[in-house]
Amino acid sequence: SGGAFASAARCARACAFALRATRPHTRRPCRRTSCRNRARNDPAALSDRTILGNLIYIMQITWGDVTGLLLWVFKMLSDHPEWRERLAREPSRDLATRIVLETLRLEQSESRYRRAVADLELDGFRIPKGWLVRMCIRESHRDEKVFPDPLVFDPERFCGRAFTRGEYAPFGAF
Repeated sequence: SGGAFASAARCARACAFALRATRPHTRRPCRRTSCRNRARNDPAALSDRTILGNLIYIMQITWGDVTGLLLWVFKMLSDHPEWRERLAREPSRDLATRIVLETLRLEQSESRYRRAVADLELDGFRIPKGWLVRMCIRESHRDEKVFPDPLVFDPERFCGRAFTRGEYAPFGAF
């Protein structure tokens, strides 16, 4: 309703004020105008019903995923105080990103199902055409050939190493 959008617009303007007070991430140039950048540069943009609707929709559909990820990050930092202390000493977006990537590698449980389009044999097992095949992404993140000491929480493994989609797919995108 119009009242909900008016309330959301007031909240969004308050958020825009906070966003303008933050330092933008400048490591690489932004090629698209995001809602956040528009809010930072033009708080009136948050009066746009489409932008507000998109922000509300994104928040509604992602709250569970974001909450789950934050809980896993808190657990990992609790279980590995040396990383929590390092992050406190060296607060950087790069280190925080590596901690999140390593958390996703170890604790996400995404899986994908695909239907076999032909009979196939895998490690001596026959999979008939039409059967569902589960791709175990969590298990693939524990491949010792790709991730030495795969059960160790080590955000440094993401320093200077780019993984292919077949090696690291935290959201199941092969």
